[in-house]
Amino acid sequence: MERYILPFQLSDMEEYVRLRGDALEWSEYKAAISSQSMEDLLRNQFVLRLFVEALPSIEDRTKLSRHHIYAAFVQQWFERESERARVRELVAAHGLRG
Repeated sequence: MERYILPFQLSDMEEYVRLRGDALEWSEYKAAISSQSMEDLLRNQFVLRLFVEALPSIEDRTKLSRHHIYAAFVQQWFERESERARVRELVAAHGLRG
């Protein structure tokens, strides 16, 4: 039996943002979705996750695209990993266990 994940509708996106997006209000996410005609792109749950995590760090939201979302998400990812590496180095330097 094959299983399919149905694309999100706008109401599904709203519920996801209300559950996972704590940096901005739904109205800010909805404005970005509507003004950039991104609703079709964000029907994909993975892309929506990237969008919810990345949007707060995107300063210019007037020309959002898939590229802007991915670039912001990757930048955040590198920053998190750099911080984790720094903490691991500090722990190792002080002989502590992490």
